Amino acid sequence: MSDVMGSSERYKEGSHVAVESEVDSTLIPESWFVSQGIPVTSLQFRSDRMFLDRFGEKSKDKYRLITSADTILYSKWVYEDSLKVMNAFTNWINCIGDNCSTLFFGEQKNIQENPLQILINDSTLIFIEGSNQIDFKHWAFVLGNLEGSWNYSIEQSRKSKTRWYSFVEGKRKKLEL
Repeated sequence: MSDVMGSSERYKEGSHVAVESEVDSTLIPESWFVSQGIPVTSLQFRSDRMFLDRFGEKSKDKYRLITSADTILYSKWVYEDSLKVMNAFTNWINCIGDNCSTLFFGEQKNIQENPLQILINDSTLIFIEGSNQIDFKHWAFVLGNLEGSWNYSIEQSRKSKTRWYSFVEGKRKKLEL
């Protein structure tokens, strides 16, 4: 029969071609955020470069979370140890924001117009920015369940000054210097 029928060099008789299914890779992170009470309607991966991308992280995740009320930029960097996290963080606050202003540790200062939250523990730094408002306690709680307890949280509501918090035995306390 093979003499009568033509054959293809590309597809040999009896060989199977693996068909890759097109699975939306955003579904897993999107469903995780939804299961944590973040009403995400759409999620997009971000590839924009940020200052913290310069410090040799072990891994990073950057998403644009779209909800019915807001667009939230979520960025997470995981470092090898607390020394690397704090090195990245202190370098970042030495030149933070579009105008590269310095933010001293514990300083109450308006960094940007949009609300933001920065969470830091022994290996992870998370930066969250919204257009409208961020539920700071909810994000710290949800991400704390995933990442472990936080060491510091920096929060800034829309058009206001930063507030710094430390965590002692899992309880959030305003940082007093």
